[in-house]
This record gives sequence, structure tokens and C-alpha cells, in this order.
Amino acid sequence: MCRWKRILIGMAAAFACLIMLIPQTVKAQDIEYLGSALWSYVNDVAVTGNYAICAFANGLVILEISDPANPLFVSRLYCQGYGNGIAVSGDYVYLADGTSGLQIIDISDLSNPVITSNYESINIAYDVFVSGNYAYIADADTGLVIIDVSDPANPQFSGFYHMWLGARSIFVSGDYAYIPDRSDLHIVDVSDPTNPTNVITYFTPGQAQDVFVFGSNAYVADFWSGMLIINISDPPNPTYVNTYTISGGAVKGVCVSGGYAYLTAFNDIFQIVDISDPANPTFTGSFAAHWGNRCMVESNYVYLADERAGLKIIDVSNPASPFMVGNYGILPGIHGVFVDGNYAYIPTRSSRKLVILDVTNPASVSMAATYNTPSSIEDVFILGDYGFIADEMNGLQIIDISDPSNPAFEGSCDTPHNAKGIFVDGNYLYIADGHSGIQIIDISNTSNPTIAGSCDTPGLAVDVVVSGDYGYVADQYSGFIIISVGDPGNPSMIFVDSLYEARKVAVTENYAFVAGHYGLKIYNVSDPYNPFFTGSYDIGGARDISIIEDYAYISDYFTGLSILDITDPANPLYVDEYYTPGLSYGVFGVCNIIFVADYKSLMILRFNIPGICCYTVGDANNSGNFNGLDITYGVSYFKGGSAPLYECECTPGNIWYVAGDVNGSCNYNGLDITYGVAYFKGGPGPVPCPACPPN
Repeated sequence: MCRWKRILIGMAAAFACLIMLIPQTVKAQDIEYLGSALWSYVNDVAVTGNYAICAFANGLVILEISDPANPLFVSRLYCQGYGNGIAVSGDYVYLADGTSGLQIIDISDLSNPVITSNYESINIAYDVFVSGNYAYIADADTGLVIIDVSDPANPQFSGFYHMWLGARSIFVSGDYAYIPDRSDLHIVDVSDPTNPTNVITYFTPGQAQDVFVFGSNAYVADFWSGMLIINISDPPNPTYVNTYTISGGAVKGVCVSGGYAYLTAFNDIFQIVDISDPANPTFTGSFAAHWGNRCMVESNYVYLADERAGLKIIDVSNPASPFMVGNYGILPGIHGVFVDGNYAYIPTRSSRKLVILDVTNPASVSMAATYNTPSSIEDVFILGDYGFIADEMNGLQIIDISDPSNPAFEGSCDTPHNAKGIFVDGNYLYIADGHSGIQIIDISNTSNPTIAGSCDTPGLAVDVVVSGDYGYVADQYSGFIIISVGDPGNPSMIFVDSLYEARKVAVTENYAFVAGHYGLKIYNVSDPYNPFFTGSYDIGGARDISIIEDYAYISDYFTGLSILDITDPANPLYVDEYYTPGLSYGVFGVCNIIFVADYKSLMILRFNIPGICCYTVGDANNSGNFNGLDITYGVSYFKGGSAPLYECECTPGNIWYVAGDVNGSCNYNGLDITYGVAYFKGGPGPVPCPACPPN
């Protein structure tokens, strides 16, 4: 059977059979990408005609911008690397996709972008510039890589120029490439793409991040040193012109058009600088831009890739008074997830919103609702018709989610410190309340919850799970703690084991699994008064854990998702991992479906391993139930219609539509239709294949 996050909960049965449509496969051997949502972190943008082509951390997003005040979503394409930079040439997008190299994407049909080819022999593709038949890649590890893309379906290596500090950005003008490396500006002769040659390395006083060539000058975003203006009319002999600095701001990106330079900088700064006289750059106007990255100017608009706030479209027709006319926004800070039925509940800490998503079809996740809370949401727990929110400085918030599309306030209860983690067991709710330890709240009346008891812990309580009469606590400063909660009004601490930065805890029948800075620690808790250390596994950034059958799904802050085989708790074994675009904070497993909150998006993955099949017997149409519609769907399939949406490798090498098999024959055929019709007329109930019963 399926298990919910951290502990066995009977309500999981409702979702145990969620079936996912698979749009594409990815690199990990046993982990498959199903879908994702809430993409954030826009790193670059290119404008072509009425469309903005955006490099998101998760891949490519295309927006229709004929009305700049109302940018409209057109399509997107997930790419597993990390979308850093983008260039458009003809019908192709060239995406600098981090560790996945260069993605060449056909956008002749803007509503359906398709990967044409992928050049992976690049360490970390950070930016790309296309000129003629060549793509020039700024590799953040090694320098300049030149690829012949005359045939986009078959990119070929052309040349390489090594840079010790790697390359952050690139601009090609004529026979020269201009490449900042966080220390200097490299000017490279690329007249022979097979043999790029350095002509000079120009020292910059700051940390050169970005460069834009306009006319006879190179404009360098030199971080804390501001914008450096260099005359390159004779590229082998560049000369200093002037520097423009921003008080309290570090310049990250620069784009130029006409007589103005547009600068993005740390500390929420976007500035317009008059460069009609490059020797005397002067401030013209500014706009609050949060975390601006790169930008592009088209007509009277600047299209700004604002890392944590989406694509901003800024009207600069009056450079002294720029203003935002349109925004394709996002909710940054996806740091947790709880799944119940067909809905995922996502706390977004910085936005102070609980986001509710319909995840029935992970290839097309839709927004159901958002709910604003007074403080920053740290954790959420769903039980029945209610959502229980750990709302940091405001303690417990309870919302009615009987209609997930219309969440409504139900009740609240403040706690002494900062609510961090939350767990519900029967009529009691347990909050890991930071420096106030564990607060136990009576929720028998959800509109008027009251504190029933508390137990202080030595450090900072950040997570809690209850099983039977015991609470298992992750205390960030003091480690793993067990509390007796048999009497909720008088809880007591019975065990402490010092660990550095314990973050999350999961419990099965006899074991507790503690995730933290040190990785995974496993304790035998069959006797909670005498627990003992059993085993461990070193994962440097373990932030959350979900136990499903014999597997531990771990959100690894640096990697994304790691999966361990815990059949023998004394010797957990590595199974596989999946790199996600962001920093993984949360994980929630529902059978072999894994939801990862990686700050920059919600990732939905499937762990493919023979023998683990998650389905409802008879559910051929993926509705989550077996009813007459499945009979109709099956008849249509056998007449040449759409195939069932789910197939499973229930024994090695044997992949088939297991959900359709209702007569236990381990096949899906017309006999199952006959059996199903008989069942609905009062015959025997559905029987799964004995070799692969639903998990």
C-alpha cells in the first residue's frame, strides 16, 4: 500500500492510484520527469516579433507580447539542465542549459517547441550568442566553446578557448568575441572559429558579469565597480573611457539601445544611463526591479528577466520616468509540499501564500486557488476537509478546503515562538515551535483550537511526527528528540541524541529517519525509551524525507532528489538521484510518484522500478475510480481509440496497461471488458494481476 509523507496515514488510499501522463524521459536511470509547475527564476530573455522567448531555470517559456500590458502564456518546454542564457536565430532557440549543455529548439510552431538536438560536451553552459552558422557558448567552468550549427539537427564542435575562471557572458561583434570571466574581459579573435585566439585580456577592477557591445564601445557590468565603458574601435588595443557606479548596487546585467544603457543590479535596482557621451555617462531614471538579471530592448520597451519576480516589461519611452506596463509573474520560494487526492498544497514562504494545485495530470498542472496568510508559511498538513498551516510568527492557521478551489478561514491559535513544523493525529495537532519546543493543540473544535500542553526542547524545534504515544522531533540545534505524548496535557522528553542541524524526521513502524546537514541518520525506535542508532548515509544537504515501502525519498538541497534503498536500515544503499533546477527543500511521496519542492518550482517525478505499480484496478481512463466510463474507454481503445494513460513494468521487461486488467489474467483484453460489465451488473469484483497488485 502507499504511505504518506513521514508516517503511515490511512487517508493515503484516496491518492494511492494517481496515474501520471509521461511527456518525456530524462537522464536518471530510474526516475522519470512527469511535469512541473510554478516555474520561477527567469535568467534571460530574447524578443522576436510579438513574442518574448524566456530562459527559465526549468527551461523555455514563450509569451505573446503584442499587448505589453498583458503578456500571454503560449507554451513551454522543460529542459533538465538550468536555463541560463538564450539566443534566437530564425526558427531556432539556442538555450544555454547549464549542465545539459546547449539545447537547440525548433520554434517554427511557437505553440509546440520541440528539441531538435542537444550538444552536451559543455561543462556549464552559462550564456550563448549566435552569429552566422556558429553558436558561441560561455562555459562557466572552462571558457569559450564554439559550435557549428549550420545543421541545427547535428551540431558539431568547432573550436575552444580556455579561460581559467570560466565564462559568464558573451557578445560577438564582427571577428571578435567579448567574454567576461568575473575578473577580466577577454577579447578573442574568432575569425577562424576552429582556432579562437586571445588578442588581449583587459583587467576590470570588479567582477565582470555581463557585456554588451554597441558602436565602438563595450559596456561591462562589473558588479560592485559599476558599469565599465571600454573603447574597442581597435579590439587588440582597448582603451578605458569611463565608469558609471550605482550607490549601494552591484551591476549584474547591461543592455544598450540608442543613447541609453539599461542596468540591472542587486538591491532592487534597475537604472537607465544616458551614454550619448560615453565619456560622461549620467543617470537618467530608475525602477525597482528586485533581482534583475539580463535584459533586452525592443522599441520603447525593456524586457527584464527579473530573477525572482518573472518577466517585467518596462516602458522606457520617457527614460527619466520608466514604469512597468506588464508582468509575467511567479511565486518564488517553493519550499514544501503536501499532497492529498488530486491536489498539491504548496507553502511559499516569501509570498505568504498557500498555493493549491490540481495535479490530476502532471503534464498539465493547473492552479486551483491561493490563500494568503498573515505570516510566512513554514509547513502545511492536510487532513480531511481542513488544511493546517504552520504560519511562523502567527502560529496555527486552519482553513476549510472542502472545496479546494475556494479555501476559507476556519480558525487560528497563536503559539509562543515561531511555528516551523506541523503534524496532526486525531483531535490533536503538534507544532514544532522553534525555541518554544513542541506545542500540542486541541483541534476537536477547528474553529476554536486551544493549546492543551507543551514540552520545551533544548534548541530549536523545526519538525515533529507523532506515532502512537510518542512524538519524534527534529531539533535544529539539539538533534533528535523523543517526547511522550500519551497524555497531551503533560508531555515529557524521554530521549535526546545530539545531531548538527536536524531538519526533518520520518517514522515507520520500528524506525525513525532523521534528515539534516549530516545526511540521513536511522534509529531503531521499537522501544522509544531505549532507541539506538542503526545506520546512516552521507547526503550533504538533506532537507526533507518521505518513506515509501523500502525506499527513502530525500530532498537534497544541492542535488534535488536522492533515493535510497532502506530494506536494511543498518545499510542504506544509493539507488538514484535527479538533479532539479533549484535548491530542494521538500519532498512528498505517493507510492512511486514524487513531488519535489525545489524553491524554483514544483517538480513531479516518477520512480520507475519493476514491481511498484500505482493504480486503481479497472481505472483505464485515469480518473482515479473504476466505473462505467472505464468500460466505455476500454471499448473505444480496442476499436482503435486512445490507449490507457498508465502502463507499468510489473515484472522486468513486461510493460503493459495493468489498470485495465480486472479479471486477474495479467493481460488487458476484451475479456476484461466482459468481466467489468458483469461486475456492474452484480458479478464478482475486480481482481488485479497477482504479479503486480496496486501499491
